[in-house]
Amino acid sequence: MARVTLKQISELTGYSQATVSNVLNQKKEANEKTVKRIFEAARTLGYTSSKKMDRIILVMYRKSGQILMETPLILSLIDGVEKEGQKYHIATSIMNIYMSDADHEAKISSLLNETKSGIILLATELEWEDVLPFKQLKVPFVVVDAWYREGDFTTVLMENRNSFNQAVSYLVSKGHRKIGYIGSTIPIRNFSEREKGFREAMEEHHLKVEEKYCVNLQPTMTGAQVSMKEYLSEDPELPTAYVAVNDIIALGAMKALKDRHYRIPDDISIIGFDNMPFCEISSPPLTTFNVLKEEIGRTAARLLISQSEEQFRLPSKLEILTDFIERDSVKNIGSADS
Repeated sequence: MARVTLKQISELTGYSQATVSNVLNQKKEANEKTVKRIFEAARTLGYTSSKKMDRIILVMYRKSGQILMETPLILSLIDGVEKEGQKYHIATSIMNIYMSDADHEAKISSLLNETKSGIILLATELEWEDVLPFKQLKVPFVVVDAWYREGDFTTVLMENRNSFNQAVSYLVSKGHRKIGYIGSTIPIRNFSEREKGFREAMEEHHLKVEEKYCVNLQPTMTGAQVSMKEYLSEDPELPTAYVAVNDIIALGAMKALKDRHYRIPDDISIIGFDNMPFCEISSPPLTTFNVLKEEIGRTAARLLISQSEEQFRLPSKLEILTDFIERDSVKNIGSADS
């Protein structure tokens, strides 16, 4: 397919080639109507800049904000992107978009008009309809921390489903048969994949998922503690072990359980996910999965730079494997064959 030229855009819009060039390369300011018309024509014709990107824009797009409130993912992600960009002398800038803010659509519009930057989108909290506008981008683009089977975005995320399969298998090896799941009151795609992994593993081990052992808690540490306390106030039947959707919720649940005089792991075992810094010093230290957060950022930046250099996109899904971290929050209550 032949490259779209400035002349073609000029003929479609009626503006001179010099004006088209200045707008697309952001050399001179132009009125909003002119800019909008030229970029619309460029997108319609399939224009892509021949210049390699000179900046990475890391977009932190928050919907509820609660999921990303206490996670160390953001700082590690930024670190990884910046380090990889520096190797190629490409600067990184951060754009925060909050869906509740009045200017969030204007910020998205400005991204769609980018011609020389590459964009990495942190899509942890987003659904397909939220990322759909980004299909209009004509610059290198990578999605981080969410995968959409509806689209063809290049995606980098942590391995979710198999990790939770592994968590259940570990508990079974320690003699547990009554295994519960602690999820989040705010659903995101990663959490859905983790629950699928849990349920698949239970089926593989010929264990029934008892819904009475499953509970959804608020996705902050304080919120999880409060909502777990409310759940426990009804004196529900509890499993011998829980798999929690992440460390924040796991630690909040542990606090609530201890407030109700349950001993961990003697009475109830628990496994988290993320390997947050304070898991090692919690009481007891939390068994969890380590996520290579910085490597997710580095990998996303490498894919972005590759798109820029090759002027070609090959949509792909890349999952970064996790490491199981065994600590003291799980009790061995019998052999796997008992």
